[in-house]
Amino acid sequence: MTDLFYSEKLYDPSCSAAAFFTAVGETPALIVASLAAASLFTLLPKCRLPEEIKRRILRFALYAAATLMLSAAAVFALKHFWGRIRYADLKTPDDFTPWYVPGTKGAGSSFPSGHAAMASLALLGYDFLKYFGLRGRAAALILGSAFVAAVSVSRVILGAHYISDVLAGIAITLIIKQISGYFILKKGSLNSKYSPHSQEACPAK
Repeated sequence: MTDLFYSEKLYDPSCSAAAFFTAVGETPALIVASLAAASLFTLLPKCRLPEEIKRRILRFALYAAATLMLSAAAVFALKHFWGRIRYADLKTPDDFTPWYVPGTKGAGSSFPSGHAAMASLALLGYDFLKYFGLRGRAAALILGSAFVAAVSVSRVILGAHYISDVLAGIAITLIIKQISGYFILKKGSLNSKYSPHSQEACPAK
């Protein structure tokens, strides 16, 4: 079984690097929530920006917020009903269940990985740069992907999840991101020739 094989090889609850990436794994979700809320309710209304720019910012903030909330809801629902025991909690190999077989409700919350799903929100940085036609998209994609990978591996190292758990968490966010983008960002198009560099930013007070 691939899940058990990798968990047995990687399991090290004393790994400090894994503990660090687990601790910061949900940071992208907090950043997305904070920026989306600030854009929607606080900062944007006070900015002296053309209405078209405001609409684009609001649209992206709504896209980010929808992706966050729907991803979190999907992960929570699956965790509640799937009942998969975490590797660290296994007493015997017989307690293990493959990802595609729901276990006993309440037996565990290993599937899917919430940390991996929330860490995947770091890829919204790439979407933001692409949507507004800004530079640095390749760097944002590489750094975002590296962060997602580090958080995902850390969860396996600590025995909190199996490989399939973290892959499922990533897939949930990526799928919801595409759906949200399709319906909110002009039917999924993240391309834009528009660049706000030449526009006046919010004036300092």
